[in-house]
Amino acid sequence: AIADGPNVCGFVGTTTLPPVADVLHEATRMSDITFFYNLPSWMGDRVPWGVTANLMVRRMAEIDFDADYAKTGGGEDVDYCIRLAQAVGKPLGRVNDADCTHAWWPCGEPLAYLKRFFKWTMGDGHLLYKHPQFVYLSFPNAVELSLALALVSWILPLILTFKLFAALWLVEFACETHRTLRGPESRHLDHKRRLLAALMSPIPKNVVDVGHLVFHLLRGRPGFVLHRFDWFLGKHECIHAERVKFAQRNVLWAAVAAAILR
Repeated sequence: AIADGPNVCGFVGTTTLPPVADVLHEATRMSDITFFYNLPSWMGDRVPWGVTANLMVRRMAEIDFDADYAKTGGGEDVDYCIRLAQAVGKPLGRVNDADCTHAWWPCGEPLAYLKRFFKWTMGDGHLLYKHPQFVYLSFPNAVELSLALALVSWILPLILTFKLFAALWLVEFACETHRTLRGPESRHLDHKRRLLAALMSPIPKNVVDVGHLVFHLLRGRPGFVLHRFDWFLGKHECIHAERVKFAQRNVLWAAVAAAILR
């Protein structure tokens, strides 16, 4: 790492959320909202940003954390790393051996636990406004589709509206559960607990999606609905994969909705 120092603006280590028996914690891991903690090996030796739990950077007096971001966390580390890399003109390097363990957040009260991730969005929503070069348009997620359905529900029969909402969320939970069960996460759990964690994994993911929608609406910027932030900062070809994933879900939901309307 020292030898590589002149070529980078700082170093990012791996921050590990340890395997635990708690199903809600493992559902959070499977939801991928903590993806960047573990810095998967395929990202290579240059990473877009790092969580501040394991980050060492060049000190620059003119680069500080932006106070616009929520004190509860969310986006401030990404923003800091972007501005630092731009100021220095060099990327962040990776140190594989710098591994630290980050304790899971207490989840004695599930609603309070999930509220933490909602609060994250009250910070990271600013990223779309401050770094538009990393923003892209995508297909609607389940939360945005629910809002659209709610807006037209007044012209639909109540029972039909209920069926369409139920179909939408059945598709969302089925797709997310299938995705997470195929992945490598939480395989230390027995089959029943891993299945339960997979079934719960859409909950923290959609709490985040609700937060992002609320963030834009509260700030009077509905034009940012359907817009996403590229967490990889253009360094990895993930935008296409995300668009394909949500396009497939929209097609599947539309097919189910068409069957209901027949």
